[in-house]
Amino acid sequence: MPINNPAEISKQEKTIPIFALKQISSNTISSLSKISVDEGNAYFSAADGVLFNKDLSKLIAFPLGKGSTYHIPETVRQIEFGAFAGAVN
Repeated sequence: MPINNPAEISKQEKTIPIFALKQISSNTISSLSKISVDEGNAYFSAADGVLFNKDLSKLIAFPLGKGSTYHIPETVRQIEFGAFAGAVN
């Protein structure tokens, strides 16, 4: 079941299974200020609070609570559709 209410996720750290990320609404992502990934994860990583694939070549999700300015790393070759969903610019 999707989480649609941003109030359901506080600014405190929350653990969300990676398979559930696509089910989470953009309103919920906008309430996050950072995304963290366990270092042992074989498929995903996080850099500066942003979700990437393991080798940082694909930006998967940007937490909108992080701020309005972000410089995409030079390693990024692809941006996932919807990675910046809800962003103004």
